[in-house]
Amino acid sequence: MDFFLQIIGNSDDLSHPSFFLSLPSQSFLFNSSEGFQRLLPESNVKFSKIQNIFFTRLEHDRISGIPGQLLSVALGLNDETGPKYPNLHGPPNLYHHLMSLSQITWNRLLVLGVNEYPNSTTFSIPTKLEKEKEKEKENEKVEVIKFTTTLLSFDNETNNNSQQTNLKKTIDLSNTTELLKVYNELGKAQKQPLSSLAYIIELPPKKGSLNVQKARQLGIKNGKKFGLLKKGVSVKTPDGKVVNPEDCVNPDTPGIQIAIIDLYDKRLLDSLLTNEIFSDYCSKEEKENSNKKLGTIFYWIDNEILLEERFKEWISRFDDQTSHVFVTLNNSSILPSKFPNYSSFIFRNQLNLIDKDIFPLDISNNLKWAQKQVEEQNQVKKQLKINPKLIHFGYNKFKMNLGPKKIGICVPEDQNKKEREEKTLIQKFGNKLNEKITIDEKEIDFQEFISDFKNLLKNDQLKQLFHEILFLGTGSALPSKYRNVTGILIKVDSTLNILLDAGEGAFGQLLLNYGLQTMEVLLNTQLIWISHVHADHHLGLIKVLKMRENYYKKKFGNLDGYQQPLIIGPPDFIIYWNHIIEITDELVSFKTFTHDQFSIMIQEYKNNNSNENKNNSNINNNNKIYTEELSLNKGLFSSFDDIIQVEMIHCKDSKAIVLIRNGLKLVYSGDGRPNEELIKHGIDAQILIHEATFDKDEQELAVKKDHSTITEAIEVADQMNAKYTILTHLSQRYSKNSFEFDTDKKIIISYDFMTITPSNVEKATKLSPLITQLFITEVKNNQQEDGKKKKNKKQRTKKKK
Repeated sequence: MDFFLQIIGNSDDLSHPSFFLSLPSQSFLFNSSEGFQRLLPESNVKFSKIQNIFFTRLEHDRISGIPGQLLSVALGLNDETGPKYPNLHGPPNLYHHLMSLSQITWNRLLVLGVNEYPNSTTFSIPTKLEKEKEKEKENEKVEVIKFTTTLLSFDNETNNNSQQTNLKKTIDLSNTTELLKVYNELGKAQKQPLSSLAYIIELPPKKGSLNVQKARQLGIKNGKKFGLLKKGVSVKTPDGKVVNPEDCVNPDTPGIQIAIIDLYDKRLLDSLLTNEIFSDYCSKEEKENSNKKLGTIFYWIDNEILLEERFKEWISRFDDQTSHVFVTLNNSSILPSKFPNYSSFIFRNQLNLIDKDIFPLDISNNLKWAQKQVEEQNQVKKQLKINPKLIHFGYNKFKMNLGPKKIGICVPEDQNKKEREEKTLIQKFGNKLNEKITIDEKEIDFQEFISDFKNLLKNDQLKQLFHEILFLGTGSALPSKYRNVTGILIKVDSTLNILLDAGEGAFGQLLLNYGLQTMEVLLNTQLIWISHVHADHHLGLIKVLKMRENYYKKKFGNLDGYQQPLIIGPPDFIIYWNHIIEITDELVSFKTFTHDQFSIMIQEYKNNNSNENKNNSNINNNNKIYTEELSLNKGLFSSFDDIIQVEMIHCKDSKAIVLIRNGLKLVYSGDGRPNEELIKHGIDAQILIHEATFDKDEQELAVKKDHSTITEAIEVADQMNAKYTILTHLSQRYSKNSFEFDTDKKIIISYDFMTITPSNVEKATKLSPLITQLFITEVKNNQQEDGKKKKNKKQRTKKKK
């Protein structure tokens, strides 16, 4: 079976592509950005085979997908499976980064091996996983894959001359007491110069063929011993003579060597051109008699660098045996060129067929940009001084075979066929909407059912509370094919937006929903409120902030006058992000306040604007702590009568929030158990958004995890006398299938990209049981079809035998 490298992800604002190097028995991942986990099923990649993960730099777009990945692994572990031991490799401060992350996520049977490489280093990793190695003969030769690291730096003097030593550490996430002790004793990380860790990889050799005639002459007769000789194991003849592999096996052919380079800034070019490690591979004169020959170099590369004279000089150092694969950065034009998640795309289209108002679909492929990109790539091929056939531009699912049998680019996926499949699946679902369906044991005609909604009255009163609620993510714990993790955008009015939680992929969801309007949506977002410290509620924050700054700069030419949104969260959340900003390459404005500090701000604003204090000139301004914040965010605070935060029964410092505007209330529970204090403050709420992680049958698990069941969430709504209740934070175990519930109540099950407005909220309550029934039926039908396929497969297997 051949080795191959596959690109996972598109080069646009949604994500930073990863490189996936696959061998028959295990795989290696290079970089992992937000949304990576949702792309895995679409790429036919098995995460269980990834034992080693490599990073080129500690920057959000390169490392932000790792918490979700490791949490996925951890969720599948228990005392019976035992722990897993993933190894993570990267530049200096990787250990500090992961130790910080350990305080907000995981706590499972995971033991992380952490390796930092400030100096050029060569090491080997066995090609087979531990379980497979145990099955092999003790004397069998162990096959390895060789890695060489070298650090490229802006400061060329520090390149390959670091005073730091390589670091090898272990983080045992199952021992929380010891982990906290180590974290508290962890010294301050040393700030590193901006750099990029490059990798040179030597793949296993192609096994030499067995000279059968010679083996027989030496006395070996049966095929089993032939196989052992090919594996490098010595065998004995019937008369006891030892035959060694080198006696009758032809020499191995050296494996292909590849390099992975992250050229995100042209200031790295001097370091690359003078790098001693690479100089051994790119000198045409020395290569004639050297084993150091690169077959392919894979790049993440900034567009501007491609036509730099120094990069042309670099490329020209290689002969026609080296090909170059470019994944270009910064080639987004606001809109993504293609909806990246196939399953989510189909599901969103299906929901859109049910109702185009609640489930809008207003994002199209940016075809003009795609055409422009092709033109630019052709221009680059002309200007680089090498054979154009050696230059390739990578894209999502780009795949290259790296031997030992085949070498070269794999045939790309047939996009026309894929689009036909998409249309067929969507149309098939649309046909179901013309059939009769069963709700509450009654057969109803869908079209007649829908037509009744046309006369539903709009709730104009709600316009005084909000203009729009968009659900960016409605799942819990980790992203899945159908549901992203938590995030809710509230458009309060035409100039004020609030983001409640910002789970991984929050920006991507905004972009896929609003398209060209995303710039204004982000610039109008003045408050980002994080309910608690769990990673699935805030790992998307940095991307949101970075893109908000980028949009401001794009609109006004610079960052003069830029005002960061007010960021509120628990203390541990603030400690974590301040630590991450300190040790990584993030260049983003970041000032945060705790929930308690936010409460003081609210009280100060109320005191300043009460009728009594407005007329009192003797008020002592020295007692006002947040005068600057109140002045900068006057539009935010003046938009609400009050904002109340309520302690929730979940993890430490978990909060719910009650927004009161024009006498109306919108309540968001965050995560937690049913709470009397929240009911008291949210009484008579117009909108209650409450977590409903588990079905009614999972009561014991809900109590253990400090979450709510759907039944409990509805009981909270009853006691609160909430007019409309939207249930979210649904366990990913339920996939796109919804819960069943009492259809007489004004309950709405949330889905990603669901948009609630004063004019459609009543309609949404009527549609929820219908959608539930549709997808329950679809899941049952799919299970039956899968059952038939498995049965037919078994029958075919029996016939072959």
